[in-house]
Amino acid sequence: MNRTKYYFHLFVALFSILIGPKILHTYFTNPSAGLPLYENLTLVEGKVDWIKREKYGVKFGFQDNKINFNYPSKAKGMWKVEESLNNSFGANVKILAELDDSFSPMGSNEKYHDVFEVIVGEQVVRSYEDSSQGWLGDNKLMPYIGFGFLFGGVYIAVQAHRKRKYA
Repeated sequence: MNRTKYYFHLFVALFSILIGPKILHTYFTNPSAGLPLYENLTLVEGKVDWIKREKYGVKFGFQDNKINFNYPSKAKGMWKVEESLNNSFGANVKILAELDDSFSPMGSNEKYHDVFEVIVGEQVVRSYEDSSQGWLGDNKLMPYIGFGFLFGGVYIAVQAHRKRKYA
């Protein structure tokens, strides 16, 4: 193994060894990481103007409202939200959105606010409880990912050291 490859492997190993415990710390100190509290969500009402399904969420907007919304796939039930919004034209839609925080997809200047409850007419499509259960279920993967980074980093470092030693 040449010197450049050796140092690259050590860099990857060090990165993995450092990021693994960070992921584990986040999970064990805050298992609901990323999920806003119910009290921090804002009720927004309107009629759906547009809908766009993407890999990681259903993006949509209301008529006479310049705010863009996103129902994240991490909250589960994305297909149900998309179907209900597609069939909601003309009906009043109520959502609970996180207006204090927004994100922009890579390569876009559009800002989106995550949605955690969707009500079309009088029908609850996804409640905050449903969305939070999906979110927390997804977060349960964090220990596996954290330990994978940690042990993977140690493995890469040991293998790089062994190959460097005998090269």
